[in-house]
Amino acid sequence: MGAQTFNPNQAAKELTGSGNPDGTLGNEGDWYTNTVQSDRWHKESGTWVLYGANAYELQGVTVSNTPPTDTQRLAYNAADAKWEPTNGTGGSTGPTGPTGATGATGGTGTAGVTGPTGPTGGTGTAGATGATGTAGGVGATGPTGATGTAGGAGATGPTGPTGGTGTAGATGATGATGATGTGISSVGITVDGGGSPITTGVKGYISIPYACTINSVTLLADVSGSAVVDIWKCTQSQFDAGSTHPVAADKITASAPPTITTATKAQDATLTGWTTSVSAGDILAFSVTSATTIARLTLILKVTK
Repeated sequence: MGAQTFNPNQAAKELTGSGNPDGTLGNEGDWYTNTVQSDRWHKESGTWVLYGANAYELQGVTVSNTPPTDTQRLAYNAADAKWEPTNGTGGSTGPTGPTGATGATGGTGTAGVTGPTGPTGGTGTAGATGATGTAGGVGATGPTGATGTAGGAGATGPTGPTGGTGTAGATGATGATGATGTGISSVGITVDGGGSPITTGVKGYISIPYACTINSVTLLADVSGSAVVDIWKCTQSQFDAGSTHPVAADKITASAPPTITTATKAQDATLTGWTTSVSAGDILAFSVTSATTIARLTLILKVTK
């Protein structure tokens, strides 16, 4: 190899390629790496010099790319058909040489002197305990006063005789009959859908045995929902189960029929436009004109006799 030429004013470059470098490639001091075989080349005196090479085959057999560790050797692995790093078996152990003479034992050095232990300081004198004072004496218990003598019970006097029954006085005159009081009552009907939402139509009849005036109407539902119930009225003699009476033309609720809207209860005490007077023997019919969700509905009329 000739003398190396180096131009200090020119920085070395790192070059790469998939094969060996061409002589015309690069400048003095450049490095080149073969990316296929990982070989390293350095350009010196105009020539590329190989500095590091990897063996890929020996005698036409592939060499493993696994790097060896310390003390391993290269051996042929028939199972993989390649050369691989392996821990080789060493040669036979040579004869043991003679044991050398034991050297003389050196003398034991002198132990250093142990320093003296310092004296323990004295314990201070405990202070005297003060004397316990004399307990005061218990005062004497005063005498219990004497119990006074109980007075004697007086004798019970004899029971006097029962007096005779006096003569009954004359019966007084019968007073005037008072005015008839006002009686409050209620009538109504329960419509049951049997677990399903109730349907429309006439749901029942009630005969009113006394004359009365309707004061208010209340609706109670099993679940939140909506319903409208109309009330029809006819006399006992007119009733024929709805063939001619009672029918829609016999309604007493005008344009304000009992109504519940998206709720479980409703009440109306105004009864706008209603015919509130009911004669003894009149028959009321209850007709559901619309209903949603509610499966059980109770209608109650509060009346005054």
